[in-house]
Amino acid sequence: MKVQLIYFEGCPNADAARDAIRRNLAAAGLPPDFEQIDTESPEAPATLREWGSPTVLVDGVDVGGEPAPTGRSCRLYDNPENRGVPSDAAMAAALGGGGASATPALERNVASPGRAPGLPRVAMAGAVVAAIAASACCVVPAVLAVIGISGVGFAAALEPYRPVLLGATAALLGLGFYLAYRKPRAAAGANVPVDACGCPAPRTRRAGRSMLWIAALAVALFAAYPYIAGATAETEKRGDAVQTAASQTATLRIDGMTCESCASHIVERLSEQPGVVKATVSFADKSARVVYDPERVQPDALARAVAALDGYTATAVSP
Repeated sequence: MKVQLIYFEGCPNADAARDAIRRNLAAAGLPPDFEQIDTESPEAPATLREWGSPTVLVDGVDVGGEPAPTGRSCRLYDNPENRGVPSDAAMAAALGGGGASATPALERNVASPGRAPGLPRVAMAGAVVAAIAASACCVVPAVLAVIGISGVGFAAALEPYRPVLLGATAALLGLGFYLAYRKPRAAAGANVPVDACGCPAPRTRRAGRSMLWIAALAVALFAAYPYIAGATAETEKRGDAVQTAASQTATLRIDGMTCESCASHIVERLSEQPGVVKATVSFADKSARVVYDPERVQPDALARAVAALDGYTATAVSP
């Protein structure tokens, strides 16, 4: 007969379960030997890691009557003497029958939080996606520019929805925190709340909360990216020409800029044009001033270079 105690370190009922196993083994006249498996140990078999703590298996059968793993969490039992461990009657029946007699659900879990709830993860993922979309005006062009693709048009299309997306981000993140930190209710028909096992938060829930805080930091960074990018954006850049007495200055009216970061993309494009001495782009004024060599480039050509960036339109308003 193989007796196993499944637990995780820090479970407040693990010691009581050990004592109950030893007591019932002695009462059944069996050797006091049993296997102890910490579900968080790398050596723990994968098939046993999803059982709650504490779980007692006799020949692979849960003495609490659960046919399948209950999830990495605290377990409570319908045991009036100690809800944190299976009753002596259930363990004696299992030990006396080699585990088979425990199968007809001698006692069921009163409450088992199970795996980390799926809804907090969904809310967390939704908040991150919404934050990225809200910051697409700066994030998408910056990312795509690295691989040589223009995504300004797509990003600009999302810009009018930025307030809505930021609102959705806050709502989803708030929902994720609510679901992760709310106090669980008692299981159906039970009078004992889930956390009555004495564990302040099951391991998987603590891990989920940590992930939620990491996601919240990522969301904050994405939401703030347009402002960060604006503070560090390069809005003035020199070209390949040298200023002389013949140099002229052109002003371009630019539409389609959605944040300060856009100015850095445009000034980069203008400075690359042959004959440009210096380009300066203002997001606030939606304009660009370009000092250029008229023998090598003209304002209309500069406007076309800006318009070639997907999502922008440019017009030369002065020679």
